[in-house]
Amino acid sequence: MTTSVRTGRSETLPQYLSPAQVCERIPGMTLRKLADHREKGTGPVWVEIDARTKAYDWADVVAWLEKRKRSQTDRFARRP
Repeated sequence: MTTSVRTGRSETLPQYLSPAQVCERIPGMTLRKLADHREKGTGPVWVEIDARTKAYDWADVVAWLEKRKRSQTDRFARRP
């Protein structure tokens, strides 16, 4: 899976996704859960295009998911 778009020049642009597209790629993620993460500051970083339009760089979403990896279940552990 690519996380960027080639422009034909030397730079690579981020691959921006809508909240719905992010939810399609993450099992169990819903628009409400993603919005809750935004409001609490616990989710992936996003770009606010205007007051009603948000976008996510897929590379940032993957980095956020990587930080949430767990090797065991510990019911007393604090979640980030």
